[in-house]
Amino acid sequence: MASPDQQQQQQEEEEDFQFVLCEGCRQESPSLKLLTCLHTLCLGCLSENKPVGQCPVCQEAIPQANGIPDVDNVLFASLQARLRVYRRIVGGAKLLCDNCKKEGEYWCSECEEFLCTTCFEAHQRYLKRESHEAKRVKDIRAGALKDFLEGAKRTGSLSCSNPTHKNQTLSIYCKKCEKPVCCICALLDTQHAGQHCDIGAEIQRRQEELAAAGRELARRRGGFEASRAALQEEATRLEAASGETRELIRQRVEQLVRLVRREEDELLGLVERRQEQGRRELAGELRRVEGVLRRMEAGERLVEKMRLYATEQEVMDMQPFVKEALRELQRLQPAAAGGQAQHGDFAECHTKLQALAERVEGRTAPVPMAGTSAPRRDAPSEDDSTPSLSLLPQPPEEMCPGQGGDTSLEQRDEEAEEGLASPRGTRGDTAPLPRTLQASPQEDFGSWARSHAQQATELLRVTSCLLRAHCRSNKHLAALSRGVRSMSRSLGALASTVGTMLQPCCNPPAMPTPPQDPQNLDWPMLPSDLLELFPSGALQGDETTPGPAASAPASEPPASPPRSASPKERSFRSKRGWKPTSSPRKRRKK
Repeated sequence: MASPDQQQQQQEEEEDFQFVLCEGCRQESPSLKLLTCLHTLCLGCLSENKPVGQCPVCQEAIPQANGIPDVDNVLFASLQARLRVYRRIVGGAKLLCDNCKKEGEYWCSECEEFLCTTCFEAHQRYLKRESHEAKRVKDIRAGALKDFLEGAKRTGSLSCSNPTHKNQTLSIYCKKCEKPVCCICALLDTQHAGQHCDIGAEIQRRQEELAAAGRELARRRGGFEASRAALQEEATRLEAASGETRELIRQRVEQLVRLVRREEDELLGLVERRQEQGRRELAGELRRVEGVLRRMEAGERLVEKMRLYATEQEVMDMQPFVKEALRELQRLQPAAAGGQAQHGDFAECHTKLQALAERVEGRTAPVPMAGTSAPRRDAPSEDDSTPSLSLLPQPPEEMCPGQGGDTSLEQRDEEAEEGLASPRGTRGDTAPLPRTLQASPQEDFGSWARSHAQQATELLRVTSCLLRAHCRSNKHLAALSRGVRSMSRSLGALASTVGTMLQPCCNPPAMPTPPQDPQNLDWPMLPSDLLELFPSGALQGDETTPGPAASAPASEPPASPPRSASPKERSFRSKRGWKPTSSPRKRRKK
C-alpha cells in the first residue's frame, strides 16, 4: 500500500495531467478531436454541441459542415492510454502476463504488454536488439509518472507511410511528399529521388518551429490580456455610470412639480436601454477576446506537451495542422488598450432632462383681465425669447429658499407689490394671482395637478412635442457627469422659479405710487396655457373687484372705464374673497 506522501504525489500528478481530458465533459475518451481553435473535445460533446458548428469553449466556428473536425488528437489519446496503464501499476491491481496469463512482473512500452519472468526472458532474447526496453513493475511503481511517460516517449518510433514496410527502420524524410520513408521506399520509388534529408533533422526543425510559434504566441498574449482588462474596466465604468445616472434622474425628477413625474419613467427607460446596449456590446467583445485567449492557452499547452511527451510519429502527424492553427492565431490583432470606444453614452438622457426643465420653466404670459383674451400657444417658438434653464452653477441669489435664496424671493415679492400699485394694473394688462395659489405652493399645486389629470396630460403632450423639437446630439459621457452635477444645483433654481410663480402677491396700496415703466416690472405670473387649464368651478371670486388704482392722481390721465370681468374671474373672486391689501409695508408688518 502506498504511503501518504506517495498518495499525495500521485494526486498532484493526476491534477497535472487533467489537460488530456475532454474540455467539454472533463472525461477521458478514446475519440478526441482537435479543433482549429486548438481545443480538444470528444465526439459526444461535439455531437451534443448547440449551436452546431461552434466550439462550446470559445465559440469559434468549426469549418466542417457536420461540426465534427477531421483531425484526431493522437497525443492526448496516447497519453490517456499510458496513464491508464500507470494507474493499474501503482493502484495495486493484479497484473497478468498478456501471453500466458501468469503474474506480470515486467512492462514493455514498445509492445504495450505485461510480461511474466519466462516471457520476459524470451522477449529480451529476440526483441532487445530492436530497442524494446522492458521495465520491472516494481521499479515503475516506485518511480514518478513523468519518468514512466518519458520512457514511453523514448521508445516511440516512426512508421513508414507504406503499410507493407511497418518493420523497417526510418531515418529518411522526403521533402516533396512531406512524409518519413524507409530505405526501401527511398531507393525504389523514383518520386523520392533528390528530395531526401535526415528524419532527425526534420523533427528537430519542426520542434524548433513550434517552439518559436509558442514564444510568439506568449508575447502576443499580453496584448489580448490588456484588451480584456480594458474591456472589463469599461464594463465596470458603464455599470457605475448607469447606476449613478439612474439614481440622479430619480432624485431630481422627484423634486420637480408632480405634473412632470411621468417623464421619469421615460428617462429611466432610456438609461436602461443605453446600459443594456453597452453591456451587450462589451459582453460580445469580451467573449471574443476571452475566446482568443483560451485558444492561445490551448496552443501554448499543446506545443509544450508535444515538446515534452510527443513521439516522433505524433510530431510528424500533428505538426502541420498545429502550425496552421498557430499561424491563424498570430494573424489576430487585439484591440488597443485604452482606446476602447465609449459604450453606453447617456448624453441623450442629459438632453431630454434639459429640454424638460426648459419646458417646465417656460415663458410667463400676462393673465387676461375681463373682456380680454390672451392668445393661446401650444408650444413656444424658437424665435421667442423664452427663459431657459441653464445647467451651469447658479449664483446664490437665484437658488431656492432651502439653498440660500430667501432674500431674492422677498425682493421679487416687493417688486411685484410695487408693480401692482402702478397704473399698469388699471389698464387691465395684469391681475394679481388668487390667494389659493399663493399659500403653500407645493401642496396647492400638487392638489391642483391631481384634480386636473386631463389638463396635466395635455400639458405633457405639449412637453413631449417640445422634447422632440429640442433633441441634441449625443455628448461624451464624461461631459454628462459634469453636467449632471451642475444639474443638481440648477434643479434647485427650477424649484425656486416655480415657487416664485406661486408666491403671495399683495394687492396695490390704497394710495397710488408714482407710475413705473411697465417694461421694468418683474413679478411672477402664470403662463396663459396654465390659466386655460383651470376649470370654471375651480376659480371663484367676487362679482365685482374694485381696482387698486381707481383713484389716480389728477395729473394722471383718466382711467378707462372698468371692463366687465370674465366668468372665470368673477367665480374665482366671489368664493375666494379676494380683497386688496393696503400697502406692501402692512403686509411685511403682518
